[in-house]
Amino acid sequence: MLRNIPEPPFWGVRVRKDFDLRELFPYINETALFKNQWQLKTASQEDYLRLVAEKLRPIKQAAGGRNYFEWVVCAQGGVWVFPRSGDGNDVVYMSRRQGL
Repeated sequence: MLRNIPEPPFWGVRVRKDFDLRELFPYINETALFKNQWQLKTASQEDYLRLVAEKLRPIKQAAGGRNYFEWVVCAQGGVWVFPRSGDGNDVVYMSRRQGL
């Protein structure tokens, strides 16, 4: 059964860098930020929760409203669109060398 598959607006890779960081700020994973980036891995659970509430979350919130946040964080998103075809139950992607 053949379907009418729409043509994509482009083939290849596009990277978007024009994000409004104020819109992305609420989605920052605090656990990853505090434990991995700010190296708060060794605190006990009780100390960690207290530090987050008293110190770390206020620092994060203050950073989100300032201009320097825009040059500290570089947000990018990538979209890859490549032609593909089927071979039995396999999906076969064409590389640039194969005709893209």
